[in-house]
Amino acid sequence: MKAMLFAALLSLGVVSSRAESEARIFEGGKEARIELKEYKRGLFFGSCGPSTKSVQWEYSFTLSGQGSAYTPKDIALKDGSLNPVEVTGGKISLDEKRKSVKIDIKIKKDGVVLDFPYNGHYKLRSKH
Repeated sequence: MKAMLFAALLSLGVVSSRAESEARIFEGGKEARIELKEYKRGLFFGSCGPSTKSVQWEYSFTLSGQGSAYTPKDIALKDGSLNPVEVTGGKISLDEKRKSVKIDIKIKKDGVVLDFPYNGHYKLRSKH
């Protein structure tokens, strides 16, 4: 009976709802780090057991220096596997009053310069 229940749960697959993006900022000294992630919400079964969130993609930005606008020389970008991604153009702007970030950058992937696929405005959440 337990095996049938478990098989039924697995056959249902993933129950999910809309995805949501999240940007968190960690500040200290002369640099800030932004973690940008997209989640699906729902009920997921993974190697660590059940969860209510599933990460779809993630990037982390390290912004060197102080100020509100950062150019490619000030931006270190890593993908979800912690591989560096070359930033070739554009800028990242922090709006502390609105607690938001605008990402408008270009990256190099496989020798080709492309718009970063997740350019846009994001509400910032402080680390907790």
